[in-house]
Amino acid sequence: MEYGKIFGSWQIRELIGKGSRERTRVYRITRNSHGILEEERALKTVTVCEAACLDKMTARARAEYDANRKVLCEKACNEVLLMNRLEGEPHIVGCLDWELRDRTGGTDLLIAMHKVARNGLACYIELAGVVGCGSGGGGGADGQDEHKQQSANVADFFHK
Repeated sequence: MEYGKIFGSWQIRELIGKGSRERTRVYRITRNSHGILEEERALKTVTVCEAACLDKMTARARAEYDANRKVLCEKACNEVLLMNRLEGEPHIVGCLDWELRDRTGGTDLLIAMHKVARNGLACYIELAGVVGCGSGGGGGADGQDEHKQQSANVADFFHK
C-alpha cells in the first residue's frame, strides 16, 4: 500500500510482515531530523473496510456501506484505546500515533508504535514460557542462569 509520508515526517522503508489474510501489515518506518538523528519505529496497518466499486454503488448500497464503515472504524479504534489503556506494561507495545486513513476503495487504520523495551520483552518472553528453562538441572541456579541468557538472546533478536 502506498501512504507516502505518514504522521508528518515518518516514511515507510520496508514491509516487515503481514497477517494471514493480508489485512494487517507491519512496516519499518524512519524519520530523519536534520541529518542528525534517525529514528526507527514500526507501523501497523489494518484494512478496516474495502469496497471495490464505490462509484458504481446504488444510493442504498452506498448508505449501507457508509453505516457499516462507521461501525468497523469504531471497532478498529478499540485497538488503539486498549493500547493506550495498557501503555506502560512491560509486554505491551505503546501507540506513538494513529489515524484512520481513507483511500480509494476503503479505509485503513495506521498505528505507529513505540519500540518495546529490551528488558520488558525479555521479561515477557520469560513469563510466557517462550524460552525453556534449559538443561542446567532441575531448576537450580545453573538452569536459571541459562534461562536468563536464552531470554536475553531472544530479546536481542527482536531488537537488531
